[in-house]
This record gives sequence, structure tokens and C-alpha cells, in this order.
Amino acid sequence: ASVVGAEMPSHWRSEALKAQAIAARTFTLYNLDADAPYDICATTDCQVYRGMEGEHPNSDRAIAETEGKILTWNGAVVRAHYHADSGGTTASSAEVFGFDLPYLTPRADEGVTSPHRNWRAELRPSSLAAALAHEGRPVGTPTHITIHAWSASGRAERATIHGSSRDVTLAGPSLTRVLRGAGLKSTVIRMTGALSVQGTGWGHGVGMSQW
Repeated sequence: ASVVGAEMPSHWRSEALKAQAIAARTFTLYNLDADAPYDICATTDCQVYRGMEGEHPNSDRAIAETEGKILTWNGAVVRAHYHADSGGTTASSAEVFGFDLPYLTPRADEGVTSPHRNWRAELRPSSLAAALAHEGRPVGTPTHITIHAWSASGRAERATIHGSSRDVTLAGPSLTRVLRGAGLKSTVIRMTGALSVQGTGWGHGVGMSQW
């Protein structure tokens, strides 16, 4: 109950809340692991959980009206990923996570009015340096980024990050982790300056776009 209320505004339309309930339920079932110390974390890295304060009668109703409903593919529970706003096209699991699933492919999204469209950002060199170090690809102090290719969904696919000590070229999931780790809302981006970015959408882009 708290996950649905925390992951999607409870004043949204009932059909959206139902879709969220089914996705969250499916995501939970897929990630159950009897051998792990826990199944799912309580943040946006997994599914947001805020305790009872996240519950709401509208989301509770959506949960009840979809009781027992989950998503499957060829009889198996799916990886039911979701995100805030695709920016216009959802991403494939391969380009973002590095594994290819037939039900998580790029597709045009519905046209929506979202607060996460057409944003601008300035990457902080310190944040970008930390994300690169976490990936094991330090460059010293990052100075600028050159994007060489975009994926089928319009996301940055391959780029060189130039730094004070060296340049590194990243691609696919590695590039996604660095750019998102450095604070970008999504990787549907174009560089407008050395570390200045124009982008659209919010989240990894795989699966259901909540907006």
C-alpha cells in the first residue's frame, strides 16, 4: 500500500494507479530471494517505501481492484521496471541495464504534459568525477563531454569524457550509470556546452512511464 502511494501521486486517475499497483506487485514478486538478507530496498533504486504515511484511499482502492493481477511473459513473472517520464520514447533493457528482454524494447510513448520535459542542467565536475571513480574510470577533473552516438530510443549511447589527467570513452550501461550517477535526470540529452546539458524525461526510461 505504501509503495503505490509513494511511487505515484494518489490524485492521479484510477487506471494509472491500477497500472502502478500491478507493476509494483510484479516487481516485488520478481525480486523475492529467499537466500538474500532482504528482497527489495526502500528507495528509488528499487521501490520507494515510506511506511504508513505513503498510504492513501485512492491507491488502496487501485490495489484492491487489481488483487492477484501480475504481468507475465511466457508464463514467467516479468521484470516490471518503471520510471517517472520516458521523455517521449521508452528505453530497452539492453541499452540501460545490459541485458536484452523481448518485452522491454524501445517504443514511442504517449504525448503528455510533464514537468520533466525540456530541462537544462549543468554537470558539476566533482559529481561527474565521483561517478567516474565509482565506475573505475577516473579522469582527474572532468572538463567536457563529447557524445558520439545515440541509441534507438534517443539516449546517449557512447561518449568521451575529457579530463585533466586523461580521456575515457564509455558506452551503454556504463555511460548511463555515470551520467545518472552525476545527477542527470535522464540520458535523453544533447550537450549545449562543455558540461551544460539539455534533456528531457526523468528516470532510466525502461518499462512503464508513470507520467
